[in-house]
Amino acid sequence: EDNTLVQQQQQQQQLEPQQSRVETQQHQKHPNQDAFQSRLDELQLQQVSGPLGIRFLRFYSSWEETPEDGDLTLRVGSDSHVGGGLRARKAKLQFDLLTGRFSFRMEANGQALGMDNIVALNAGSGKPCDAWDLHVGATILILGRPMALKSADCATAQWIEHHASLMRQTKQELLVELQKYKPRAHSASVSHNRGSKVTGGLSLRHLAKQLDHLIQDLMQYRPKKAQELASRLEIGL
Repeated sequence: EDNTLVQQQQQQQQLEPQQSRVETQQHQKHPNQDAFQSRLDELQLQQVSGPLGIRFLRFYSSWEETPEDGDLTLRVGSDSHVGGGLRARKAKLQFDLLTGRFSFRMEANGQALGMDNIVALNAGSGKPCDAWDLHVGATILILGRPMALKSADCATAQWIEHHASLMRQTKQELLVELQKYKPRAHSASVSHNRGSKVTGGLSLRHLAKQLDHLIQDLMQYRPKKAQELASRLEIGL
């Protein structure tokens, strides 16, 4: 019995280092795990950023604030007296294509305000904004306050124009195909663009809805062609 007990103890001692190594390996991060996640993020970014390869869309907003303004959410000045006059406020809004969140920066009267990881809402639908809702002239809600996107940096304007160009091309192909089966003029809601004429001013969301309407129309006559053109549409409606 003593010999058996000794043998069991020796076997247990031999197993303990092996179990320890196994547990260590299980808790250690695989050396390729970080590289895999990095590649996954890179592919996701490529999908939304397009050939321009940018990650952030940057817009600029401005408004005038009065001491009587009841909205204190984004107030910078602390004046409380009546009749203090208008004060210009300027802000920079940055949208992260990878996370779908905004960062907000503004400065006035020597005071700075900055917030990150903000979910903005589409002022029209009340739904959370994504990249396709953003263009020069759009209005979004930041912390409940309406903000007009009055301008954009060069890279952002090019990103919007790039996607608008691809969508307009697809839209034209759809209109040509539909003319073969429905030779009539389309309503203004389908044929006319929405947004301002400045660079980066077209509403991609409105273009996408027009495309969806035309694709559904073409499905009645040429379903395969309609599906082919629909595959180009990157926007989720």
